[in-house]
Amino acid sequence: DEDVRILVRPRPGAALVHLGAFIAGGVIDEVSEASGLSNLMARTMLRGTARRDATQFAEAAERLGGSFGTSVGSEAMQWTIGVPTER
Repeated sequence: DEDVRILVRPRPGAALVHLGAFIAGGVIDEVSEASGLSNLMARTMLRGTARRDATQFAEAAERLGGSFGTSVGSEAMQWTIGVPTER
């Protein structure tokens, strides 16, 4: 069983709300036969879902004045979105 942890870091007066999903496992966990798989998985998530494609995601974020992205590190993958607090 994996635990799901939700961390909240209030920053009163901040002009941006930032949400991130982080998953343990990254480049360091890849075997040589699967080199690059973490990066492929992270980028594939930005291609969309059955209900919204990548363009629709980007347009929705832009309408809110925000952006979303992904990155892969040695020990984790992350997906993030940030929008201005007035939204």
